[in-house]
Amino acid sequence: MEADRSRTRRRLILGGIVVAVGIWAVVAVLSLLTARDDAERATRRLERLRGSAAELAFTGRLDVELGDVADELRGARRRASSPIVLPVSALPVLGRQVRAFHQLTGAAATVADLAADAARAAQPALDRATRDPAARARAARVVADAAERAIRRIETIDLGPGTHLVGALASARRELVDELNAAVLALREVRAAASGVETFLRGPSRYLLFAANNAEMRAGSGAFLQVGTLTVVDGRLELSRMESTGAIEQPDGVPYVDADLGERWGWLSPNVEWRNLGLSARFPVTAAQAAAMWRGIGREVVDGVVAVDPVALEALLRATGPVEAEGERVRASTVVDELLVGQYERFLEPGFDQSKRRDRLRDVTEAVVAAVERPGIDLPELLDGVASAARGRHVLVWSRHEQQQAAWEAAGVDGAVGPSSFLLSVINRGGGRGGSKLDAWLDVQARVREKRPTAGGTAYTVVVTLRNQYPVGRPSYIDRAERVADAGDGTYFGLLAMHLPRSTRDGYVDGTKLSVAGRDGPTQVMATTELAIPAGRRRRLTVHFVLPDGQQLTVEPTGRIPRPILEGFRATPGVTTGSPEKTTQRD
Repeated sequence: MEADRSRTRRRLILGGIVVAVGIWAVVAVLSLLTARDDAERATRRLERLRGSAAELAFTGRLDVELGDVADELRGARRRASSPIVLPVSALPVLGRQVRAFHQLTGAAATVADLAADAARAAQPALDRATRDPAARARAARVVADAAERAIRRIETIDLGPGTHLVGALASARRELVDELNAAVLALREVRAAASGVETFLRGPSRYLLFAANNAEMRAGSGAFLQVGTLTVVDGRLELSRMESTGAIEQPDGVPYVDADLGERWGWLSPNVEWRNLGLSARFPVTAAQAAAMWRGIGREVVDGVVAVDPVALEALLRATGPVEAEGERVRASTVVDELLVGQYERFLEPGFDQSKRRDRLRDVTEAVVAAVERPGIDLPELLDGVASAARGRHVLVWSRHEQQQAAWEAAGVDGAVGPSSFLLSVINRGGGRGGSKLDAWLDVQARVREKRPTAGGTAYTVVVTLRNQYPVGRPSYIDRAERVADAGDGTYFGLLAMHLPRSTRDGYVDGTKLSVAGRDGPTQVMATTELAIPAGRRRRLTVHFVLPDGQQLTVEPTGRIPRPILEGFRATPGVTTGSPEKTTQRD
């Protein structure tokens, strides 16, 4: 009997041990799974940070975001090294995984802390720049130096062993290492952008400043309707009196700075007619041509070119607050509608002086630039707004100096297109008799109708629908600058243009001839002959092209308001988005 009781006790003890071990194992596994989830959240957060590191650095929020990443990683490390998990570390195979995870997350947390510390060190300089415009160049240098220190320290950190790890951990390590490497690249972009901004602000820098209006579109921007000279010295901005580009005489066309520009678009004379700059989506070429034209009329040599449109002015006004322009108050909430529509409706009463209407864009732009000079503006809001506008091609900057241009590229404001770019434009022609202002009412949609394999590539069929939603009865200047014979009120005249990767082949548009076809820098361009779309009507075109195997397609922003609706592109394998747009949309 005693022997039976003894055996029962041993079984109960053994059973208890088994249950305890089982519970311990479950808790340990749950702790490790939670640690893994923390690490994965940190990885996703780093991925989101990668595309906005420069913006966050200049607005003083990078340290907070990186601090959150570090907290996620430290949480993963604590869970992976808790007492409940500690016995697992002694096991031969699983223990190696736990130890590797522990080292990796610890090192990664240190990386995030270093970067956050560097960003935090720049904050006092950013605060001074908010109060004093003259301190802005110094703040940019502090940001560049902080990024450089963070890079040097990050590159010396050991992330732990990468061999003999099992599936999930090996995959997690690869993802985390990839994102940390990407974070370092982002910090290098911060360094380049900050160094470039410092050079620009410290000056002396002299840039042409174009005010564009999206009511009359070109390829990837509005038409450049006003121009002035922006001089920058020790962080101070001074803008000359702007003048209408339509009033600047260019008696002899200056040579084209780019052969493709002349060969594709020479028939519209963008080397003579300032308002036809921007026919190519390549802003670096457009800007270089503008600088040459400025010099060609006997003006000074400029260091670069800036183009801003109403969306960019809206972003600046959110930071500066309302401004007075010729006795009228202009607000962020109203400036886009005012410049796209309101100025034409209010300034075209019978007998009204047209020059006042033409000067409206100038007056608003000059007032906003002057407001940026005021101490105490919301610098984070300013930089955040400019970055957002730049992602939609509403702020474009070019420099003739190589190092400075590299900084604008790093900051994402260069307006270039690349070898994989896809950019859809509708170029306002106004019947060839002066530009109408109808683009605010032109709805543009493109849908991938078919995508099928073909010899050596993929054949795309894209249906583009253009809807002219202009309400007839508006002032005549909006529907066209000059009456066009046999055209009803509000008829939209324009060219449908597509920039595609240069390797694209077999491109054509059903039912219409092409007025432009061929190479345009790293892309090729197709543009239809002039289309006429009456008010309240639509025009549908079917575009065909073949994308070679291995060629990516990057959908680029256009600067159009409202922005085009593209269906089926972003859901297609091999298609990515270049710069996501944040633009004001009209109802």
